Amino acid sequence: MHAAAQSLRPIYAYHTRKISELFGLMSASELFFQPYGNVNHLVWELGHLMSVRNTLIKLLNPEEKLHLFPNERGLFGIGSKLEAPENYPTSDLLVEAFKIRGARVDQLLETTTEARWGDPSPYPVPSMEPTVGGQLFGFMLHERMHLGEMVVLRNIIVKNRETIFA
Repeated sequence: MHAAAQSLRPIYAYHTRKISELFGLMSASELFFQPYGNVNHLVWELGHLMSVRNTLIKLLNPEEKLHLFPNERGLFGIGSKLEAPENYPTSDLLVEAFKIRGARVDQLLETTTEARWGDPSPYPVPSMEPTVGGQLFGFMLHERMHLGEMVVLRNIIVKNRETIFA
C-alpha cells in the first residue's frame, strides 16, 4: 500500500458523497441552468468528472475494461460543446456511474504500490506531474475545482429559484 494513494481515498469519497447530495437537491430544469447563457451546466460538470474518473481507473490499472456512455467523450471531454438537454444521459444515470467509477478508483487506490505511483503516466497533461501518482493528485485537485464550481452553481440556483425558474 502506498501512503499517498491511501490519503486520496477519503478525498475522492468525499467528492462522491457531496456531488451525489447536490444532485438530489436539483430539479430537472435547474440541472441545465447556465448563468450568462454560456457557463457549463451541472449535468456537464458531473459528466465531465464521471468521464475523468475513467482516466483515473486507467492510470491505476491500464488493463481495465471501461464502461462508456454513448458519445461520452463528445459530450463531456475536453473541448466538448454544450448540447441540448435531451442529448445527455439522465442525471440519475450519471450520478450512479460516478459512484461506481469512484468505488473502483477506491479499490484500485487501496492496492496501489510504490512502483505504480512512480510510473510514468501514459497521458500527457501539461499542468500535471508526468507520473501516475502526480496525476492522481492532480486529478483530485481538478475534481475539487469542479465540485467548487458546482457548489457555486447550486448556490446561484437555490438563492434565485423564484426569479429564475418562476
